[in-house]
This record gives sequence, structure tokens and C-alpha cells, in this order.
Amino acid sequence: MQKDFDGWNEQKKSIHDASHAPLARKSLVSTHRPRLRVRNIVVEYPDPAELNPIMLFIRGKYVRGKFEVTNIGGTLAKVQKSHCQVFWTRDGLPMEPPNKEKENPALLEGQFITAGMSYEGRFVSDEPMDGDGLGLSAFAKDISLYVMGWITYTDDSDDIRRTAFCRVYRQVEGGRIGRFRRVDDDDYEHEE
Repeated sequence: MQKDFDGWNEQKKSIHDASHAPLARKSLVSTHRPRLRVRNIVVEYPDPAELNPIMLFIRGKYVRGKFEVTNIGGTLAKVQKSHCQVFWTRDGLPMEPPNKEKENPALLEGQFITAGMSYEGRFVSDEPMDGDGLGLSAFAKDISLYVMGWITYTDDSDDIRRTAFCRVYRQVEGGRIGRFRRVDDDDYEHEE
């Protein structure tokens, strides 16, 4: 009789544990959720043999590059959609991000990024660089080149999250080459 009672208790405990597993998983994800962060945006030289910093942006050549996406959170992230674009202007950033809903995949849809791991994203401009490329290379102050985009991803609980990024190319003080700096604008740069 005691054996039947013990078996019933074990079965009851298994049912209880199984019914609470999704809640435990959701609790784990909410306290250790994934967080994707974009780092190290790099433009590649149009002609790899020509490593002249003045020739980084050449009229008639597409702007190509790569960046790193790191999961700085505590659980797995699954990429749903992504977008990355190159945008140059003499007028600064527009009120609404250009092509904010357009897909221009920089990451593979369905790509898993585990906690603490990184994945490389790639980008290429929609159009070849125009005459402004020379202005950028000649340290012009009246033009800005941005690499911007977004990544939507899900966590283990299938909650949808979004990271947006926007970096502007700036010359290094006293140098002949520049690098990308984070834009201080919550409409363009945020992690949800």
C-alpha cells in the first residue's frame, strides 16, 4: 500500500514539475535574457591591395564592410530578421530612420547566437559612392557617412526583441584615417 502511495506522490511531483517548467524557463529568460550588441564596424578597402587611407571611399565603388554582433546576455538569441545600410548625407540624420522596416539581411535568418558568443554581420551600400567619397577622404566636415540597422531576435520564451544601431564615420584627431563612433540618439541606437 505504501509503495502505491509513493508511486502516486512521484507521479504527482512529475506532473507538478512539468507544469511549472515553462514558468521556470520564462523566469530564467526574464532575469538572464539575451541582449545583442553591435560592435566593431569596419569598412573594407575597395581595392584590398591599395591600403591607402585616403582611398577608403572611392567614387563609383560600393561601400562594403563587416561588424560584430555579440550576445552580452545570459541566454540564447535567435535572429529573426535584420537590416544594415550605408547612408551618407550633408544634412545629418533624418527625423525617421531611412528604410527602417526594409529588410537588407546582414545576419542569417534563424542564426543562433549563444550567450557570450559573437557572429559576424556583413553590409554593402545600395549604391556606389558618389563624389562625396572624396569629401570624406579629404576630411570634409560637411558630410557624414553612417552605417545603421536593426536586428530582431527571439529568446527561449519566443519573446521578440530588437537592437538598433547607428555609427558615424569620423576622422581620428590628427590622423589620416577614421573610425565609426556610436550616435547618441535613442531613435537610432538602442537595445530592447
